[in-house]
This record gives sequence, structure tokens and C-alpha cells, in this order.
Amino acid sequence: MHEIGHEIGMKHTMQEGSVMHPWGMKRGKISL
Repeated sequence: MHEIGHEIGMKHTMQEGSVMHPWGMKRGKISL
């Protein structure tokens, strides 16, 4: 589950942008 969340977060952050989806970066850091 952690891996999936990390991948989704990274994809969202790259597609939409860290400014639009800051939660993506947070999720990725938590997963790591």
C-alpha cells in the first residue's frame, strides 16, 4: 500500500505540479 501511495503521489505531483497537489509530495516523503 505504501508503494502504491508513493507512486500515485509522485505521478500526481509531476502531472499537476507540487503547487497544485502538495499532498503528493508529503505522501511520497512519508512512504520513503
